[in-house]
Amino acid sequence: MFVELVSAETDIENLPIVDPSNFAETPSGPQYGPMQAFYFQTGTDDAGCPEAPNSGLLIQTPEGVAEVTILTNEVDIQLSGTAYLQAQAGGEMAVNVVEGSAQVTSNGTTRTAVAGTSVSVPMSENLAPSDAPSPPEPYDENNMQNLDQYP
Repeated sequence: MFVELVSAETDIENLPIVDPSNFAETPSGPQYGPMQAFYFQTGTDDAGCPEAPNSGLLIQTPEGVAEVTILTNEVDIQLSGTAYLQAQAGGEMAVNVVEGSAQVTSNGTTRTAVAGTSVSVPMSENLAPSDAPSPPEPYDENNMQNLDQYP
């Protein structure tokens, strides 16, 4: 990209240079594909009827794929299975593991959650992690009953 055409509030000289002809050897950290790095926010206690779940993202690893890595709200999640994510600015992001396991990393701390447990990450008003993830705790299974999942 031609630097003179870019305006930024920070020093763009600190950005890593990626050589497309030698991408595998570029030490720029993890690279994410489409829909693997994003921000999101959900409502709370907002189910339209008793049969519907509250707002959230249901993420399932594709069949035949052992694990996927996503970066959401600046939290790194390595998922092998199914997770239901919910997040509120100034509140927390919950990673509820419905099936399989997830490693949740923020602020230099990694927690591993297995099916039936949840890890929470405190969120700033800008939907960025403000602290390390909590240890995994069992979640209320009644809140997960109405999630539509693929076999």
